[in-house]
Amino acid sequence: MKIAIFAITLFLGVIASYKFLTSPITFASAESRTAEDAIVYNEITWQWKDGQDVWIMRQSHEGLTPKKENWDKLVITVKNEKTRFYQLAPGVNEFTGKEKEVPFKVSCFMCHPNGPRAIRPMEFNSLGEKIQVGLLNLRIKLYGKLENINSAQNQVGDVPFRHEGKISNTPLTLPACMKCHQDQGLFSRGFLTRQNGITIDFMVKNTHMPPFGDLSQKEQKYLKDFMDGF
Repeated sequence: MKIAIFAITLFLGVIASYKFLTSPITFASAESRTAEDAIVYNEITWQWKDGQDVWIMRQSHEGLTPKKENWDKLVITVKNEKTRFYQLAPGVNEFTGKEKEVPFKVSCFMCHPNGPRAIRPMEFNSLGEKIQVGLLNLRIKLYGKLENINSAQNQVGDVPFRHEGKISNTPLTLPACMKCHQDQGLFSRGFLTRQNGITIDFMVKNTHMPPFGDLSQKEQKYLKDFMDGF
């Protein structure tokens, strides 16, 4: 009897935990701003569906409007160390794989060189939300290096997923960054490149990166020269 009660309790606990983790989170982004320097709002939902992780993001550049069905909609899938990005027509908070793809508004790779990236709200609405974001960010961290499978064949519109060319794809080899951003290692995140410069600059200036300590003056100069194309 006790074993049965324990098994039922454990089962219900797993269901409750999954429901908790897959609940949508709506927040003001600590990273993104509009062209007019206004707040960008995101709604992010993680799901495990059809053998893959599905990350759905609906985004508003026009304030916290109530009709999220009108917000921009992006999806990132992760399966077997491969990731794929979708810009979809605005709609409900779900992904079937059959939705209409629309042109990218910006090059996703500029901010997402390795699939999903850490969720960073300006503030948390509750302790539960803080715990949820922490667990989801841990999930993202544990992916390691991902291979992107977006290609010219499935591109819609003129904005590419990733800019081509030697200069844009020059890898950043600053040792402080390569502790995570390289191709080898359990938690490696793949190399950053010059086209990630805007994101790199933001992360360093806002002390999100590097995660342990600050860059020396010499390292800061190296990074600036790299982003300036030297």
